[in-house]
Amino acid sequence: MKRVYLDHIAATPLDPGAAEAMRPFLDGRFGNPQSLHGDGQEALDLTKRLQPQVVVMDISMPRMSGIDAKSALAAEDPRPAVVILSMYEARDWQKPTLEAGASAFLTKGVSAGQLLAAVRRAARA
Repeated sequence: MKRVYLDHIAATPLDPGAAEAMRPFLDGRFGNPQSLHGDGQEALDLTKRLQPQVVVMDISMPRMSGIDAKSALAAEDPRPAVVILSMYEARDWQKPTLEAGASAFLTKGVSAGQLLAAVRRAARA
């Protein structure tokens, strides 16, 4: 079964209904391991341990950014697809995020449907 690691730090600032709207899809289709962590290094460590096919994480985390976490992960195991969420505008961060190998870059104002579509695309890749 494919699994998605949903970074609660990334998901928290979304529209409150977005994470709840995603939960049935993620649970039913992916098994949805979830974790609450305090920084990017913990997110990286949990991703390595859980070995999900898709990771949804924030771009801005203490100790290690989402871009740095994706780069570090790709150096060891390029398989997990990473969808990056950010409160920053896409024009500023989309290029470096995609250059680091992320599957998608979305701003936190996206709808649950847009986020689910990005997760689905990442899962198929």
